[in-house]
Amino acid sequence: MKTRIGSYTFNQFNRTIAFDGYATIHLDQILLITNLTRNLVLFQFNDPALGGTVAGNTLTLTRDTSAMANTDQLQIFYDDPAPGTNVMVSGSFTRPNDTSAYAAGDHVINSTSNPTANAIAGCARINGGSGTIMNAILIDSANMATPIMPEVWIFDTPWTPDNDNAAITPADAECATVVAIIQFNTMAVGDATSGAGGNRVFVSDPIAKGFVCGAASTSLFWMLVTRSAFTPVAQEVFTLRLNIVQD
Repeated sequence: MKTRIGSYTFNQFNRTIAFDGYATIHLDQILLITNLTRNLVLFQFNDPALGGTVAGNTLTLTRDTSAMANTDQLQIFYDDPAPGTNVMVSGSFTRPNDTSAYAAGDHVINSTSNPTANAIAGCARINGGSGTIMNAILIDSANMATPIMPEVWIFDTPWTPDNDNAAITPADAECATVVAIIQFNTMAVGDATSGAGGNRVFVSDPIAKGFVCGAASTSLFWMLVTRSAFTPVAQEVFTLRLNIVQD
């Protein structure tokens, strides 16, 4: 959908234009940028001399703009995906290099002493954007005889994670940022090799839970809890995939 970008930051000396409100932009979706103050085209998708490169939410122009002014008025057209776009986003972590058994209700995460909250970027189209989680898939890089019984909590704000192999203790304020709590009622063995050589896939029922990301973020955050006792393999990898309809 052709969209005019109204919020941007232009730097004449660096030849950069930041698309404010976007976490990332794509070069092949930038259509046309015109400096209305000076009646000059700065970027045109089909002209190599008026091209550029992209990093994050910032376009660096090929054209020299040093003689312009940061306050010049720009007209920017961007091919933004239409509301209702379906995307698949994912995030992974590796649990610690040990085989310590978990009890039901324990946290499964990347560290026994200094864990970091799991994030999945790109859940919304723009910073502070919204959408609906339709379903979830969890991939376990191991195939244990007694597997994890996974439960995933989705937050719209980073939370302070408990250590790996400790009971979860989310605070009231953190619970107030929960978007969904996901159980997985379908489990399938992928590679049937026992232990670290195999894998399993867990699939949720339909979820249909709406969310709104933080003002400066397109990310959601997730916590993995086991609801059964199990013994892991060292450095087991868990990957969460979310099927999202973005607003």
